[in-house]
Amino acid sequence: MFNSCYHVVGTCNGLVCLVDDLGCHGYNLIIWNPCIRKFVTLPEPPAVLRGGCEVSLGFGYDAVGNDYKVVRLVTLSDQCQNFHEWPTLFQVYSLVTGSWSSLRSVLLPCQVFGCQSQAFVNGALHWCAICWTNDAFNYFVLAFDLGSELFREIMFPKSLKWDPSLALRISVSRDGKSIAVFTDWRKSHTDYFLDIWVMKEYGMEKSWTKMMVLSAEVSQRNLPKALCFRKIGELLVLEDSYELVSLDLVSRKFKRLGVYGGQYCSVDSYEEILVLLDSNYDVSY
Repeated sequence: MFNSCYHVVGTCNGLVCLVDDLGCHGYNLIIWNPCIRKFVTLPEPPAVLRGGCEVSLGFGYDAVGNDYKVVRLVTLSDQCQNFHEWPTLFQVYSLVTGSWSSLRSVLLPCQVFGCQSQAFVNGALHWCAICWTNDAFNYFVLAFDLGSELFREIMFPKSLKWDPSLALRISVSRDGKSIAVFTDWRKSHTDYFLDIWVMKEYGMEKSWTKMMVLSAEVSQRNLPKALCFRKIGELLVLEDSYELVSLDLVSRKFKRLGVYGGQYCSVDSYEEILVLLDSNYDVSY
C-alpha cells in the first residue's frame, strides 16, 4: 500500500469504496460491505501510469446493467506546460466482470477536483472541475452516466467566477434528487465566507440557487468545512477541532453532535445490503 490509511472514495447502497492513495495514482482500491464483513480487492488497472499524472475517482451503481462501478480519471500532467491543456483519460471497473476497461479519452481537457469529493445521483457521478474556455478559466460539473458511460457538462451559474483561493466541494442535495456545491474562501479566521449552491431541478443550469452565505460576522466562529446534507435538511460541517457539527440553515445555529473525525473525515448515507454475499472473489474477515 502507498500508506497505511484508507480513504473513502464514495458509498452506495451499503457498499463502501476505499483507496489507500487518494489524490495520487489510485491503484489500490477495495469495495467493502461492512454489514456482512466482506470486501473485494480490485485488480490494479491495466494501464499503469507512474509519475506525471493526477487521479480522481468515483463510485456508484449502474441500474441499467445492475452493476457497481469504479471510475478512474487520469489527468496527464506532464504532457503540456499549461495545465488547462492536460489531457484526461478514464477507465471503468465493473464489479460484475471483476475487470477494468481500457483507457479512453475524456473529450474536454479539464482539471478535476476529484480527491476532495464526488456525488452520485440520478445514475451519474459528478465532480467539480475547471476548463479553459473563452480565454478564461470556468468552473463546471463533470458528470459521468454509469449506464451509457458517457460524459456531459453541467455549467455553474455565471456569477461563480474562477478564483484560485476558492475551494469547491460537491455533494448530493438535501432531497437526494440533485446536486449541491459548497464554495468557501478564507483569508484568515476572521475573513472568510461559505456559500451553499443547490441545483433545484437536476440538469437545469438556470435552477442554480444560492441558499445561504456564512461569514465570520454571522457564525462568530472559525469557518467550518461543509461535508453534506442530513435527511432533516441540516448541513453537516467539520470544525477545525475535527468535531462534526450540524448547522441549521434557517436559524444558522450550530448543534454539537458529540462526534469527532480526523484529517480525512468522510460522511455519507448508509444502508445495509447483502451484495458480495455469494461472490467467489471476495474476502471475509
